[in-house]
Amino acid sequence: MKWISAKDQLPKTYESVLICWDGETVDSVDVDFMESRLDGSNVKWRKWNHNPPTHWMYWPKPPSFQ
Repeated sequence: MKWISAKDQLPKTYESVLICWDGETVDSVDVDFMESRLDGSNVKWRKWNHNPPTHWMYWPKPPSFQ
């Protein structure tokens, strides 16, 4: 898994991802998702619209218990 720049690509709407900000430490990792209106307009981060994250990544796969 690697961090993806929000300038290069954004996640699909309503898919929870890990997010972080430029210059922040690992302790500043959070969870958010992109939301939009029903017509697909006004796409934005749900919780961090005023200070949007610079990077995001998909959730890692859980460990195998077999």
